[in-house]
Amino acid sequence: MLDFIEHVVYINLAHRTDRRAEIEAELACFGADRVERFDAIRHAHGGLGCSKSHLAVLERAKANGWRNVLIVEDDFVWHAREAGISRLTALAAAPYDVILLAAGYSKYDPTTLRVESAQAATCYLVAAHYYDTLIANYKEGITQFERTMEYGKYALDQWWKQLQPRDRWYIMRPTLGYQRPSYSDIERKVVDYRRGFLAN
Repeated sequence: MLDFIEHVVYINLAHRTDRRAEIEAELACFGADRVERFDAIRHAHGGLGCSKSHLAVLERAKANGWRNVLIVEDDFVWHAREAGISRLTALAAAPYDVILLAAGYSKYDPTTLRVESAQAATCYLVAAHYYDTLIANYKEGITQFERTMEYGKYALDQWWKQLQPRDRWYIMRPTLGYQRPSYSDIERKVVDYRRGFLAN
């Protein structure tokens, strides 16, 4: 399935064995040879650990020379996958920088699906030529995050919004997935964000 995706990396904290089992079931459609687990970076502020984990995965993709990488958080759940595969395949066949398979968005072109304001790093595909741009953005956001500890402003899916109006970011509509309701190590409580994803 989705043979144009070279590698899939899911981010998972070691103690979240519940999520590991769930996400491995979701990603089984790719085959074991294309999927690997990244041991999420723990930090007193979960949001900062999240940003550093995504950065590390991008750096790994660059080091390995992957032509693209699908980065997935361990609470991702497919939604209308079969119906969306052809749309995703068509998007990826044209030039792109990032395709957000699951996201909340407020400004986009309904014809091209090009997006100018979207958040949620739940599941997204990054093209190799864009690794350096996104790595630089993540590093900058992390530096500011560590300096101010302002999660709302410097979380990776907020800081990357400055790239979206100028670059080739796309969303899937309707969404191809959402975040499974569960306990969040970042929020330190049970969260349910399905409405934000499925409303799109």
